[in-house]
Amino acid sequence: MRPLIQLAYFICFNIFLEKCICKSEHDQVLAITVSTQEHVDTVQNITSHNETLLWQPASPSYITTNTEVHLYIQSTSLEFVTELLRKHGITYRVLLENTAALVEMQTRNDTSDPRSGGVFYERYHSLEDIYYWINKTSQEHSDMVKVTLIGSSSEKRPLYVIKLSGRRGEVKRAMWMDCGIHAREWIAPAFCMWFVKYALAYYTRNAEITEMLNNMDIYILTVMNPDGYKYTWTTDRMWRKNRSVNKDSECAGVDLNRNFDANWCTKGASDNPCDQTYCGQFPESEPETQAVAQFLRSHKDTIKLYLSIHSYFQMLLFPYACSYDEVQNHEELVCDEVNA
Repeated sequence: MRPLIQLAYFICFNIFLEKCICKSEHDQVLAITVSTQEHVDTVQNITSHNETLLWQPASPSYITTNTEVHLYIQSTSLEFVTELLRKHGITYRVLLENTAALVEMQTRNDTSDPRSGGVFYERYHSLEDIYYWINKTSQEHSDMVKVTLIGSSSEKRPLYVIKLSGRRGEVKRAMWMDCGIHAREWIAPAFCMWFVKYALAYYTRNAEITEMLNNMDIYILTVMNPDGYKYTWTTDRMWRKNRSVNKDSECAGVDLNRNFDANWCTKGASDNPCDQTYCGQFPESEPETQAVAQFLRSHKDTIKLYLSIHSYFQMLLFPYACSYDEVQNHEELVCDEVNA
């Protein structure tokens, strides 16, 4: 009977989707082709509208001629934006027709208890369930998993770091991995959870995993932005920043990815609290960033690699935003990227 149930669900979902499309009462994502400098100026102005979100590139300043821009648009602004694009001769296509239906599917689970079931690592999980999973994993694998509280968020939610190690003595090398620095990128925390599960399951069974865990510790911050992540589940699925209160502004949040003390608030960042790439009042102004930076400084002699897991592209990137200058080990990084 299960195939029939799945078929019925598929038919019902498509009927629902068709009704939404007919009414045009849904948010969409447009792929916009920018061909001239006039197009660049127009699209940059459009992205400043409160009911749009720039998905590609990361910042309006990166919009240049001969690029494709991905823009999320709320239904109430869709007619205005598309008419403006047509007026200026800017071509576009609908990349996502109905984001609301996709969001609903992301939060739907097959069981009443999202903590159980065989497809646990194939679903997205609430912040509370991620905390539950961290505690459960550390208890069930106490010989390989240690959990450390490194700080708390703006709204006082804990920042738990998992230390993943092989069954051996102390080593002097480690790597860092953080996930969920941008709240709406749900696949990032999901990947961190999957990675921990995979490493524990295949330790001694997979040569690469065995070599990795036998020679280094792996520090994993599953959700670096717990306030923002929580907010995407309860209020605004497309929220990106943390949830700190900005002095003298009605706009909340800081882009934690642009709050570190490394070429702070230069290219690709904004000093406007209402922007998605707002860098904060000063470097490491946010408690989440402070906690991570302090942890890294205290382990600077052992941590040799920093990985930050994001979403939307299938790419391996190394630092490039603040300058086009190549880092000292550029060739080594390129080689590793190709081999990966």
